[in-house]
Amino acid sequence: MADMDRRDFLKRTKTSTLGHWDREGKRLGALNHDGSFGRYSAESIHCFTGSYKLLVEATLDQVKNRLQIWTKQYFDGIESEALRLLPDIIAADPTNGKYSEWLIRQYKNGNARFPEDSEKLRTNLESFHKKKSKLAEKDLNKYTPAGLAKALEQKLGLTKSEVKQARKGKLFIPPGAESLFDNGKIQVVKVTETDAASKLANGTEWCVVNEDMARSYLSKGPLYFVYINGKRKVLVHYETEQFKNVYDEEISRESRLSVAKILEPFTGKNKDNYALLALDNAKIERERNKQAEILIINEKSPKFAYEYAKDVIGKRWPEAEDMIIKDPSYAVLYARDVIEGSWPELENAFEADSFKADYLKSERAVRAAADYAMMVRNKRWTGSFQKVENQIRNSPSCDDYAKHFKLDPQKFCLGIYRRKIV
Repeated sequence: MADMDRRDFLKRTKTSTLGHWDREGKRLGALNHDGSFGRYSAESIHCFTGSYKLLVEATLDQVKNRLQIWTKQYFDGIESEALRLLPDIIAADPTNGKYSEWLIRQYKNGNARFPEDSEKLRTNLESFHKKKSKLAEKDLNKYTPAGLAKALEQKLGLTKSEVKQARKGKLFIPPGAESLFDNGKIQVVKVTETDAASKLANGTEWCVVNEDMARSYLSKGPLYFVYINGKRKVLVHYETEQFKNVYDEEISRESRLSVAKILEPFTGKNKDNYALLALDNAKIERERNKQAEILIINEKSPKFAYEYAKDVIGKRWPEAEDMIIKDPSYAVLYARDVIEGSWPELENAFEADSFKADYLKSERAVRAAADYAMMVRNKRWTGSFQKVENQIRNSPSCDDYAKHFKLDPQKFCLGIYRRKIV
């Protein structure tokens, strides 16, 4: 772990230190003989982690090894991603790591965002930890964050009527918000100030109830709160392409188009000029739309292009392939679901030296190369593609790759990836 990375990690986990570092991550004791900061040693560090009030005692070598394991098992070996996310995941876990794997899995499945969702997830996990004996389903792994919130509502000591009242929210216009539309049935409130966003989101699973998160979103663009008959229903943020119900779940594409139509007089965004809505409309109509294709190409979104080719065109979309191939994960999905077979251009991209910076230096890309071999090629990267397999052998993807092709991971995988992670 780099010196500044360690300092940032300690600071972001709100770690005050009883040993060799202060709460800013600065070394309290003498520097190493070379003047470096906090190199790994056998010294013992004692950290009080304020996020879940747990006293942790470990050697620096142990911390280094744990980070290696976490990074391999959960973050595809990408240390920078692990360092960025683990502090916020720790902050969301009210136990000594009991729920961290569930939190990581929710992030990986796209059900949680960090740091945006840390505070609300911690609150719900604290309630779950205290009340799970009263829940019909006691296995946390059976819940999504939204499902957990819904289940807990029945155990908060509120009547069904009170639960509905808390979720729907009372329509009011605080400073920093303005009423844009009210036809007696539908109301729209535009928010541009942090405090107003936090107040209007109170009682929901929206992360903007946290003022820091509200500030982050508002720095990109305004928030739109949509009410029906005075009941809070949807939160919209165009800049991050989010249309969420009060449980922080994406609404259906049909509902998204309906809400966007209500907002269009104030935002100017519709299916003819906003890529997400154009994609929604094309998926519903199940037919190609030239304007939608222009918007998706201009958006430069491999995800949108892959979905349009798969769900609308139903076959290859040559005009978008140069864009799709730049994202190795969506390129593999495109080969599997759209081409339904080998994609020579992608195979050359994995192999060619000119693509090394984009592909073989990225663990995410090496994972994609392994997936392509297993899901599309159905054969190993050998012969002229041997260097691709060599990359996989020295990556977190090696275990899956070796088992798929009936190889012994202990003999096939290299370095730390030879070790079995349990």
